[in-house]
Amino acid sequence: MWKFIIHQNLETKIDYVLKAADGRVILQSRTYSSDNACRKGIASVTRNSHTLNLEDHTGPGPVKPVKHPKYEIYRDSAGRVYFQLKASNGQVVGISDGYNSKEECLAGIKELRANGPSAVVED
Repeated sequence: MWKFIIHQNLETKIDYVLKAADGRVILQSRTYSSDNACRKGIASVTRNSHTLNLEDHTGPGPVKPVKHPKYEIYRDSAGRVYFQLKASNGQVVGISDGYNSKEECLAGIKELRANGPSAVVED
């Protein structure tokens, strides 16, 4: 079972991670100032993770923009590939860890599309 795990630190900042059934972290959130805002972010992931829209920023040529909600793929300075999920309003609602290849990153997106909408929340 896929699950969102909500964390609250000592400064009352709240975030979440989305874990796959095998315990891998698939997506991490930004920091929220309230539990309610964090839960809205989770709801946005479950609502938008099924999207097929994909914007690839890893290639040499210009990027072809696609509409929100969408996944955006990037390559970091170490050469690892990661994605971020943007909601219909354009806000980033989650960022993946780095993958060793673009193929692995696309497989992670495929998993999130299939399992994100039904993930449960664990406090």
